[in-house]
Amino acid sequence: MRILSEHKIHHPEKFLRGVNAAVIKGIPRFRLYQRLVVADRSRAFFQWEAASEHELREFLQRHIPMDKVHDFGLWVIPIVQFLPLIISIFPFSVIKPGGGVIVQGVNFQSQPGRLLLNLNVSGMQLDLTNLQWGDSFAAGTIPMITGVPDQPGFLQVVTHDGKETSGPWSLPRPAWWCYCPVRP
Repeated sequence: MRILSEHKIHHPEKFLRGVNAAVIKGIPRFRLYQRLVVADRSRAFFQWEAASEHELREFLQRHIPMDKVHDFGLWVIPIVQFLPLIISIFPFSVIKPGGGVIVQGVNFQSQPGRLLLNLNVSGMQLDLTNLQWGDSFAAGTIPMITGVPDQPGFLQVVTHDGKETSGPWSLPRPAWWCYCPVRP
């Protein structure tokens, strides 16, 4: 879990030496993500990754000198998991059966998920094939289908752990909307 520690510093040099020594001793059980010391060096903020608030509190009390050096408080930071978001469709994508599509975006995660074409009128949901994947892009080929009339549709990204782009209302029309010519 991510935990924010706030330290009211009484002796900046002793405190910062103690923090540096503590960080070295704490690896790999604790990870320090960010540190910020205010300009007058009276307070410092650290963002930690730790198994529990209790373990981090004990670690800080044991390894950072407390005697008139600092007082501290800890706050657990809830993890915000951002949903994937399609920003654009590569301009040379071919939105028709057998065509290749590349979508660009954020928070797709590094492990492959699903790239879907959702057809509005028929309600069909097609998984694109030949999938290629990265945290900021997904690419695939629209499968060959027959017997479905031309209709509007939209592309959707689903990450490997099930997070979905939030649907056609989440982006400006040119970025996600497509007209899908399907020949019988």
